[in-house]
Amino acid sequence: SLSEHSVANIHGRRPGAGPAGTGKIRVKFLVDNEKKKVVFAESGKDFVDVLFSFLTLPLGTIVRLLGKDSSLGCFDELYKSVERLDASHFQTKACKNMLLRPLNAAGKLCENLVIKNLLKQILTSDQPLTDLLFNPTHESTRTVGPISMDVNVSSEDDSSSDSNVIKVKLLVAKINQSIVHAEVGEEFCNLLFSFLTLPLGRVIKLLGGSSSISCIDNLYKTVDLNLNDCISSYESQYMVVCPWLPAFFSCSNSLLPSYEVAPAVSSVACCSPCIRNFSHLVLKEIKCSHGNTKMLAVNPKVPTMTTETGGGYAKGPGKFLVTNELGVVPFSLMNALHELKGKELSISKLETKEFTFTQVE
Repeated sequence: SLSEHSVANIHGRRPGAGPAGTGKIRVKFLVDNEKKKVVFAESGKDFVDVLFSFLTLPLGTIVRLLGKDSSLGCFDELYKSVERLDASHFQTKACKNMLLRPLNAAGKLCENLVIKNLLKQILTSDQPLTDLLFNPTHESTRTVGPISMDVNVSSEDDSSSDSNVIKVKLLVAKINQSIVHAEVGEEFCNLLFSFLTLPLGRVIKLLGGSSSISCIDNLYKTVDLNLNDCISSYESQYMVVCPWLPAFFSCSNSLLPSYEVAPAVSSVACCSPCIRNFSHLVLKEIKCSHGNTKMLAVNPKVPTMTTETGGGYAKGPGKFLVTNELGVVPFSLMNALHELKGKELSISKLETKEFTFTQVE
């Protein structure tokens, strides 16, 4: 039998709730009492905004919010690797923080809309609303499955070409050709690290709308195909289904086709000498009669102050060891032997192979 469940308050933070307060989003559920299953939910725009905002979250943010237990395949291990790597292995101190706490280019649109439990249910459950209501603490062992379709690498961004390749050296078990680990340069590390900065919606677009997480794919298709008349603007729709990277987050010579928002340009009603004299004050509070000064953002990935985009996260030239689970450590004989320990593989049972990554791979 069906019944209308009492109105549920989903706790989260939403616009207008204030930085310290938590707002409540009211959702009404129609429930199948016998099966204890949600048939559908009735809600206002706040709840829909929450769902859509999930598509704008960078993968690194999702991993961090869910306590490095995101069910996003090897991304949890990749995130932990960045945490463990010493800052000396990055181009600048800012690089590590950019990967662990990546910015969201749609942040102003979706400010304070993260509801961790709902996000976890969407990633791990085939019936997230039911589990949210009846089994909010359920533990799922589901992870991202294999992608059976071709990756969509249409020429949305012409900055990547087929001539742009990355070569890696693989250590392979002869008996079954399984990869033990890879010896890579900073270019491949930049590729791996940049995955953490990609918004979820951008990843799904690159995968042709099929990520193997059914609820996320359904949400993406809803925005992409069905709700054009219900979304506030085309810009908002595009920001969800094809979100851009924030300024300075893309890497030079990247194999990933992705766009980046333009760096911010602003001005203050003060000249440069006066700005230096009053550096202890907030910029917007500084004023003088000598004229305005244009303020340009600088690239935090580049050791020297520059407004040019690009650059990379990993410091080079250097070698890194990448495990089959996407663990990343500096390459050394000791680290290589440590990875072999416990695998019951002797050197005679291993061989090295070179592999070339192109945009398709």
